Amino acid sequence: MRRYAAIMIHAYSQVSGRSLEQVTRDMHLEGIIDPDQIRHLSDAETEYLHDILKDDNKIRSWQANYQS
Repeated sequence: MRRYAAIMIHAYSQVSGRSLEQVTRDMHLEGIIDPDQIRHLSDAETEYLHDILKDDNKIRSWQANYQS
């Protein structure tokens, strides 16, 4: 579960332009997920992250939240 959370934190971070630390707080995961421990994703996790980022339906609402 933590690795899935790590991938989602990275995805949200990339879409929103916010740091891993900020996203961890946004998702109320501070104390549960340490951003320093999730900075690096495995090759498989990175591939899954890229799949998420290619899916407009998955990221559209995140983008809407952070557009000026």
